[in-house]
Formats: sequence, structure tokens, C-alpha cells
Amino acid sequence: FWLMPEPIAAYYLGYTQRYSRAIYSDFDAPNSQVNYFDFAGVPRSDDWKGDKVLAIRSLARAWGWERILLSPRAFVKAATDASDSVRNNAPLPIVNYLDSHFVRAGDLLIMQSGFTDLAGEPILEDIRNAPGPPYISHLPLSNFSVEHVYRPEGPSGVTDTIMDSVRAGAWLLIRK
Repeated sequence: FWLMPEPIAAYYLGYTQRYSRAIYSDFDAPNSQVNYFDFAGVPRSDDWKGDKVLAIRSLARAWGWERILLSPRAFVKAATDASDSVRNNAPLPIVNYLDSHFVRAGDLLIMQSGFTDLAGEPILEDIRNAPGPPYISHLPLSNFSVEHVYRPEGPSGVTDTIMDSVRAGAWLLIRK
């Protein structure tokens, strides 16, 4: 389970973190069925299917550049239809990873925060006002134990539990 405010991974070319995450192969099958992001109640293998940009990209790959250039109006119509069909999908279920029984004992919760992410990329918004997971200042230690802590300068001790909007950090937590 991954809990990171949307701006942590920044925005690329105006797309959300979900789109940026979906184009990486690291989380693809079989891992896509065991990774959950941002309070989604379905695994990543189902979570990304609601993205209209990815639907149009998939359509473009199926058509190929030659066909798109020979029939641009038909492609725009097909792309609009693909976008509309994705937009009409039922909303995905939301689950609070911090206190729901959906996250079982022994499950791993990964949290991040900070003005810059661990790769040194700046966050483009104030995470306290961003949609998505709530901004919290301390780890939810009543439900989780700290397994590992990472800061930009390297691994930190498991007692390093302060989350703030400036200092980057990532925590691997195990549900008790």
C-alpha cells in the first residue's frame, strides 16, 4: 500500500502522479495486482484503467502512426469515444489505509513526504492543500510499526517518525 500525497512525485507535462506511475513498468504484472496507491480500494492493475490519457495512448498504439496520419478525423473521433467511455466508468472505491481493516496485519504501507521527493524533484504544490491522502505530521504508530526510514542523505533510524512539508522522507511501515 502506497500512501503519498499527489504532488510528492510531482506532475509531468500536466499529468497526475497516477498517469506518471502508470507508464512505468516497475509496477506491471504480477506486481500490479499487489500494489495499491493513494487510498484506492483496487490494485494498480485496475486503478490505472480509468485514465483517459492512457486509453487514448493505447488506441494510438493500436492504430499506428500511418493510420492516424491518413485518417486524422477518424482517429480524433475514436479518441473522443475512448475518453468518454473511460470518463463514464464508475468511481473506484476509496479505503483509508491508516485505520481500515482492508490493510491486514503484516501488510506493508509506504509513506512519503517533504518539499522534495527522494529523487530530489521539487513538489509543485503545497501538499497540505492537495487532494488525496491527508497531511499528517506523525506516522500512525498505533496501527503500524516502522521497518525502515529513508532521507535524502540515506537510511535513518526507525525512531525518525516526523513527517513535515519540507524535509523529504520515506517510511516503510508494517501493519500490526
